[in-house]
Parts: sequence; C-alpha cells; structure tokens
Amino acid sequence: MEKKQKLLIVSIPGLMMIISIIAFVINTRIAEGKPVILDLSPNILSVGDPLLIKGKNFGSERESSKIYVSSIDILSKYIHSWSDNSIEITIPEKVSSGLVSIETDRGRSEPVVLVLDDNIPFIGTGAYLPGLPFIETIDPSEGGAGSILTIRGDNFGYNTKNSRILFSTIHSRESDSLIGESKLENFLTVSDDHIISWENKEIRIHLPEYATTGDVYIETEQGYSNAVYFEQALINSGIRLQNKRTYMLNQAVSLNAELRGDEAMSIVWFVSPVQTIYQRNIINLPDSHIPSTRSYIDLYEYRIHFTQDMKASFLSHNTIIDIYERNYNIIPTEIIDSYDTRSPLYIKYTESTESIPSTSERIKNVSRSVTRRKDSNFDKTKAIYDYVNTRLTYSDEIENRDPGFVIDSQIGDSQAYSFLFTAMARSSGIPARPVAGILVDKNKNVRDHWWCEFFIQGFGWFPLDPALADGMPWEHNKENPVEYYWGNIDNQHISFNRGERSIPRLFPDGIIYSSNKYSFITHQIETGKDIIELHSLWSDVRITAIY
Repeated sequence: MEKKQKLLIVSIPGLMMIISIIAFVINTRIAEGKPVILDLSPNILSVGDPLLIKGKNFGSERESSKIYVSSIDILSKYIHSWSDNSIEITIPEKVSSGLVSIETDRGRSEPVVLVLDDNIPFIGTGAYLPGLPFIETIDPSEGGAGSILTIRGDNFGYNTKNSRILFSTIHSRESDSLIGESKLENFLTVSDDHIISWENKEIRIHLPEYATTGDVYIETEQGYSNAVYFEQALINSGIRLQNKRTYMLNQAVSLNAELRGDEAMSIVWFVSPVQTIYQRNIINLPDSHIPSTRSYIDLYEYRIHFTQDMKASFLSHNTIIDIYERNYNIIPTEIIDSYDTRSPLYIKYTESTESIPSTSERIKNVSRSVTRRKDSNFDKTKAIYDYVNTRLTYSDEIENRDPGFVIDSQIGDSQAYSFLFTAMARSSGIPARPVAGILVDKNKNVRDHWWCEFFIQGFGWFPLDPALADGMPWEHNKENPVEYYWGNIDNQHISFNRGERSIPRLFPDGIIYSSNKYSFITHQIETGKDIIELHSLWSDVRITAIY
C-alpha cells in the first residue's frame, strides 16, 4: 500500500509536467497557425469587384472559418475559392470601406484596410499645372512649433472646405500607387485651429507641433500641389509614441421632427476624431443611406429632408483610427518661457469665454495665489495642476461646471477639472485649452471624457489629465497616475475636439441643438423654421472592434 502511495506521489508531478508540455505545444501550434493577411489585390476597388486575399494559415478548406469586411461576415455565395495561402471573393453590395480580417479555429488575423472607390490625387512635380494648387514660397523657410508661416502661391481656394495643408512627420513617405501615380502616406493635416487665414494666393498658419523637416503640400479638390521643403528649427525629440491600438468606432443619432408644413430640412454634423501625430490613419465611413459632405477637415454634414410621411431618421457614422500612447519628456530649463502675445494663437487660447471665465475675479485671485512663488510658466502650470488635483474630489453627480463654483463646491467631473485648469492657466497668461473625447478600455467599454493641454512656445501642446490623476474611476493600471498624467496620455484616449469649435449657422432664423457630451462644439444639429421641434437622441459612442 505504501509503495502504491509513493508511486502515486511520484507520478502526479510527472503527469502534471506531461500535461503542461502538451498544453504548451498545442498553444504554440495554435499561435503559429494564426491566419496572416499579406496582401489585398486590388486594395482599392468597387462593390461587385473580385478581391484576392493572399497570406498564410487560412486552411486548405473553409469549413467553419470566416472572412470579415467592415465587421460583416461574408456569405458563402461571395466566396469563390479558398486555399491555405489565398482566398478569392466578390465584394457584396452592403460592404463599405473598412477592415478585412480572417478568422479560423486558430485565431483571427490582424486587420488590413480595404478602401472602396477611393480617388488618388496627383502630386505636382514642381511646375505650375493649370487648375492645381501651386506653392511658390513658405516664409520663413524654417521655424519651431507655434511660429507663424505664410504660404504664397496660387489656386489654394478661398476657404478650407475640402482643402488642407499637409506637413511631413517622422512617419511620412511617398509611394507608388496601383495605377502608377505617387501618393502621400502618413502626412498630417494642419487643423483648423492652427489656420490664421486662407485666401486663394496666401495662407497663414501656426506651425503645428508634429511637423518635422521635410516636404509641405497643399491639397484641394483638384489635387495635390508641388512639394516645397520646410525645415523644423526645433526637432521635438521629447515626444515618444508607442503601443498603437486600432479602433473602429460608431456614432449614431435618432431624429424625430414635428413639421409646420409638408416638408422641412435639418442639418446634422458628425465630428471625426481630430488628426494628430498620435491619432492618425483616420478613415471615415459615412452613412451610406443619406448623402453627406465633408464640410471641413473633421466635420461631416448630413442634410435630412423630412416630410409628413417621413418624420423620423436615424444616422450612423463609422470611423477607423490608429491611437498611440504618447510620452513627453522635456527639460523645463531648455524651453522657451515667453509668448508672442500678439499672435492669434496666444489671443485665442488666453481669451475668457462663457465656459472658461479666466478674467473673473475669483479665478484671477486663486490663480495669483497658486502661482505667486513660481517663476516660469511651466512651473506655474504644474502648480495649477497640483492645485486642481488637491482641491477637487471627483464626482459624476454634478451639473454646474463653472470654474468659480467648482472651486467653492470642491467637486467636479472630468469636464469641470478640465475647465478649471484651463481657466486658471489662461488667467496666468498661459495658452491652454480643454480636450473633449472618450476613454475606451480593453473590453470596449466607453465613457465621455475631458482632459487639457497648454502651449509651450517652440515645443507645442503639452497634455495632462487632472481627473484621471485625481482618482476618477477607470481601469488604467498606472502606479502613479498624478505623475503619469502630467505629460503622458495613454492609448485609451480618443480626442474629438481640442478647444471649442464654432459651427457656422446655415439657418439664421432656425433652431440649433446642443452637441453630444464627447465633443466641444457650439451645436451639432440645426433646423429651418419649418420644423416646430426636433427630438434628437445621441447614442453613446460604440467601439465595434479593437486591434
């Protein structure tokens, strides 16, 4: 009996080791056998066109494996051939631009972007081409973040609608397209808040913080301009990007109208996440049932026509975006501590507004008290950050976000934290702005969220998140959130607005409706006088995929 017990005792560890080895081998084979997409041919096509997917580990037969295009499971009737390294399908009617992935019993592949009916514009060769924008000079030819640049030339158009300025980044490159032309990859668009003026022959901008030494282009509806070289005087080596995540997100709104007559129109704007060096490769997929126009770089305009027979409407807008964690590591003694107080950027981001009352006596007095022993602007903003975190206690149960009220009540949500920091920084003569957006966790849970940025001359916008630093309930796994969220923002943050955005009214005698909670714009819906009342319900942003 004792021998049997000893034998059993000896056998159990051996058996456990064997099981562990088998499990390791199985997991290793599964990991090695995960499908991989290497190429889509062509990668730009139309509905009804054939698509050849090349790769490996697809399996010799389809069996229970699936192909997803824009989150749609492709039916068998559209799949014509399947082998271990290639699959041929026809693009179904209901599919739009989006991500392609393959799922087998060994896992799901990394996604590859598929674009339908995308036009690739020409890039000018340097000579003046009739109809295309042409850059003659950029003055000055070098500068640091925040510098004012004047771009002179011709055919820029008279406004920014459907036009943009493209700057090189550390990731930019030109490549040959499928039809033998050149295309630009990972160039970034100058956002509207950096544009001072735009005329047909002259554009004035503030140099964005993400720009690096390299070529500059202007794109209009006619195509790309010639390239003009620009040199970034201060290379911002203090910014590190890492831990990329790709999100596919959905925005939606339901509308129900009470009409005064037989028909009426309403306009709805969907805000796209803002493009930056850490938010890029943005693909917007507008609602295919209702025509839309890209009114501005980051705004999509839908015009809804209501009748007595059609008083309700539902809009859905999808976006694919790459988000990077960004870490800022700067030496305070080496940054420029002064501002050009006459520049439009300084004036705009130090002004007092209804939401950011930086000139109120309460804000001015508190700001002076908090910063009085600080010599540099950088140290002043750090003191304000520490004050906000110490003064306030986080609470979602708040309606009044006026910074003066928040100081007295000592409670606030992320928007209140953001408004208070921004108001105190502006009161101290430091350009600052709130950032509106969302947080996304690994389980696709989403919540509306606000954080902040302040401007450093020659460096750019420096980010901070006082609400998360102060213990706002959210899973972020940061050992020291107060230290981390001063100059670092993780890849759970997606920003829709950096500062308040004013939308021009198209119906001066109509009614405007406030925007959703994750964007900071004057209004997002507008109706004509033929609508008595419009009932709107914005859904929370949904994350349909994370890669």
